[in-house]
Amino acid sequence: MSLPRLFTCLMVGSDSASLLEMHLNATSLLVSAWVVVEAEVSLAGRKRSVNHAMISRLAVQYGVDRVQHVIVPAAEMHIANQSLLSHRLAFENEALQRSRCASAVRTLQAQPMDQVLILDPDELPSPAQLEALRHVNANDDHTLWSLPMLRFHYDLACPSGGWRVGRAASWALVRRLAEQHPDRWAYYVRATAARPAGFSRLLRDGSLPSASPGLHMTFAVTDENITQKVLSFAHTEFASGHVASRVGVAARVAAGCDPLMRADKGSPRLACHARWNVSHNGAAWRAYSQPWMSSIVHQFLPHTIKREQSRERLALHGAEQTAVCAGLFGGGPTGARLQEWLVEPTADATRLRQWLHERRPKAHGRHPPFRPRHDRHLQS
Repeated sequence: MSLPRLFTCLMVGSDSASLLEMHLNATSLLVSAWVVVEAEVSLAGRKRSVNHAMISRLAVQYGVDRVQHVIVPAAEMHIANQSLLSHRLAFENEALQRSRCASAVRTLQAQPMDQVLILDPDELPSPAQLEALRHVNANDDHTLWSLPMLRFHYDLACPSGGWRVGRAASWALVRRLAEQHPDRWAYYVRATAARPAGFSRLLRDGSLPSASPGLHMTFAVTDENITQKVLSFAHTEFASGHVASRVGVAARVAAGCDPLMRADKGSPRLACHARWNVSHNGAAWRAYSQPWMSSIVHQFLPHTIKREQSRERLALHGAEQTAVCAGLFGGGPTGARLQEWLVEPTADATRLRQWLHERRPKAHGRHPPFRPRHDRHLQS
């Protein structure tokens, strides 16, 4: 009896070119075909160019029968007029774009127990996970598999926890879900909180073992592409001039601050967590991450190597890193000064630490509470 084939549905946006090539290379030994779904409109509602040339090149490289390119016309999407779309309409665009992959998988003559992965290009299942999907119970057509992944912001020196949004299911299950929710099924599969009443009764949630996790390289694209992502993805609430500033992005990357300038309980959120460099589930981080991860990332995202080196040179951790992120998020003269120091090609921590020393609370004094600055949404 032959093993199930693997098909991957990938939703591609304006910032995903290098990530798509990385994904195909990393999974090419075990995945039979990829369905690459693009739209003529970004999730935020702006017209965009479709990557015909790039995807045609990848089809020649990996096989024209293995790379299926699906384009969602602008007429089927919500389009922004003046400002960006609302959060709700942007996620409706995402739901529609993701769900268009089912028809292409059908043309690949998928069999009921073939497995369909619903992923983004920056989500890389490990070889062990792909092999496990080829050996699931042949009679199980109800389980929706979660693929545990290690999540990194910016580069492999910026670990930020786990990720369990990537999913896989048999073609039999995907076909049933797509018949009942043709424009939403792939979104509901990934966004469990958004599932309508009754959807979860159609499936059984399961998880692949986490001993050999995959890799989620969120915001690992270039600084310019991070700006494009902020202005085009479904979280339009973050699409402000302050968040999307190229210089601001470069400074937040250098300091390991949250790319979207979010705060938790009055403190700026960090993108790089020192505790994840120490251990994960009791194992040393470097030992827990696998050689294939650094090999594939450094090959296709070479700019991340320079990021790792720059952040190592700054060596910001703990309270120092939090203070710098608070200064960047707050904007104004302080934020501008920090940006200037952080984006210098030879930036080091000398002036930053002098600045931190000057801001150290006096014996009986306290700093004012942190308040992140968020501009109004950009106008088109």
